[in-house]
Formats: sequence, C-alpha cells, structure tokens
Amino acid sequence: MKNIALSIIMILIIVSCRDNKNTSKLVDKATSIQEPNFHYKDILLDMKNANDTIQPKNIKEIFGIWKLDSIAKIGGTMADEQLIQSQIGHQLLISDSLLSLQFLNQNIKIDKPKYSLVKSSDDIRCTSWFYGYKDGRKYVTSLKAHRSYFFEIVNYHELAYYYDGRIYFFKRSL
Repeated sequence: MKNIALSIIMILIIVSCRDNKNTSKLVDKATSIQEPNFHYKDILLDMKNANDTIQPKNIKEIFGIWKLDSIAKIGGTMADEQLIQSQIGHQLLISDSLLSLQFLNQNIKIDKPKYSLVKSSDDIRCTSWFYGYKDGRKYVTSLKAHRSYFFEIVNYHELAYYYDGRIYFFKRSL
C-alpha cells in the first residue's frame, strides 16, 4: 500500500512540474549565460565555408584589424561569464609596428612585435582543429606574436585564440 501511495505522489509531482509553465528551474551560476542574446559558437555545427582552409603564405597577409566575433566553450574556466561574453566586439590590431588587444581585463600592447608563422600537426591541443572545427586542414598554422601569443590562422578571414577553456574567434574587419 505504501508503494502505491508513493508512486501516485511521484506521478502527481512529475505531471504538475511538466504542465506548470511557471516552474522554477535550477540555474548553475558558474555556467549560466547572463545575456539573453549570447550563445556560444558550436564549432561542430558551424560548417559555413568548412572547406575554406586556404592559409596565408606570409605574415603581412594577416595584418589588419580583426573583430572578436564569437566564442566556443570547450572546457571549464574560473573566469566570470559576463566578462567572457563582454569580449564580443573587441578588436585585435596586427601590424608590423603594433600588436594591440583589450582582452579579459588586460590591455595587450606590444610595440614593434616580432612575428613568425608556426606550422604544426603534432601539438594541436589548444587549437580549434583539435576540437573538429574546419578539420579539412592538413596542419595548423599559427601567428606567433612576441614570445607567448599564438593566434591560430583558420583561413584568410578568421583567427582563433585559445584561452582558459574557450576559443575566441576573430573575423577580419578591414
């Protein structure tokens, strides 16, 4: 008899929760998205121009202004979600005289940076290619700026920057 009563109570709870449109939901503050229009980029579903993997042949082809266009969530982070989301629209300037980026409360500004193109098919864990994005490439080319900044060159129009469980995608502005 106890089992029948318990089963009936459980069924009533399930039905009332399913039918009640105002049922409150548990929200994990560490991973909830605060801005209603913000969505992380799903790099496995984003197949627009999937075959556009033509790589620049020299560094000067990368020079210009790049705008942070989207972010892919590929791991955990201790960073504040609102701070991460607020990066959308920030600009990256790459020129032979300056590398400049406002990024996660850092003002990155390097005068007369030293650049090099780094090709790799071995150590690709911190690249979008490793996570399946535009994986038609035979290798990953990154722009190494200064000593420690690596911007993955997806193609002529897109750069990716891996940082703390997120991949930040930049589109060419000018």
